[in-house]
Amino acid sequence: MNQAIITTANAVRWSRALERALAEAVDILVEPVSGEVFAESSSRPGTLYVVTRASCTCSAGRNGVPCKHRAAFLAQLGELELDPEPARVSFFGNSDRQEVRIDGKVYGDAVATEYGGWELFRGRFPYAKRMGTFCSLDEIERELEGRLPLTLHITAIEPAADLVAAA
Repeated sequence: MNQAIITTANAVRWSRALERALAEAVDILVEPVSGEVFAESSSRPGTLYVVTRASCTCSAGRNGVPCKHRAAFLAQLGELELDPEPARVSFFGNSDRQEVRIDGKVYGDAVATEYGGWELFRGRFPYAKRMGTFCSLDEIERELEGRLPLTLHITAIEPAADLVAAA
C-alpha cells in the first residue's frame, strides 16, 4: 500500500486545496479506455490537467504543492477528508514519570527532572529529543503535536470503469 504523509504543516495546505476544489466545483474526468484521470482548469476553461494520486500537471502540482485538482481526485476516491482530525497526545502516570500516549498508543515516557521540569526519554519515542529541563508537560505536548504526522492511507486505485460508473 502506498502512503502519502500529511504533516501538520501541509495538512493545512491540503485542506485549503480541497476547500478550493469544492468551492470551484472541480470536475474529475476519467477516460474510459485508458483509465487516465483529468481535471478541468477553473481559471482556463477547456484546459485539462492529468491527475494521479502522486501528481498533477498544473503549475502547482508540477512544483510539488498540494493542488485543488489532486485534492478533488483524492476526495472523490474517499482518501482525503476535509479537516482531518489531529493526533492526540496524553500523559498517564505518577508525579515522577508520565507515559506518553498518542491516540491511546504508548510511544515513550516523560520524566521529571531534578530542576522541576520534564524531559522526554530517548529510545522508543519516535520524535524523542531532550527538551529543556524546565519544560512543562504542556510545553512537551504542544511540541509533540506540532511534529506528529497525519497519515493519509492511499489504497490501490479502482479500475477506471468503476470510477466512470460511480460518476
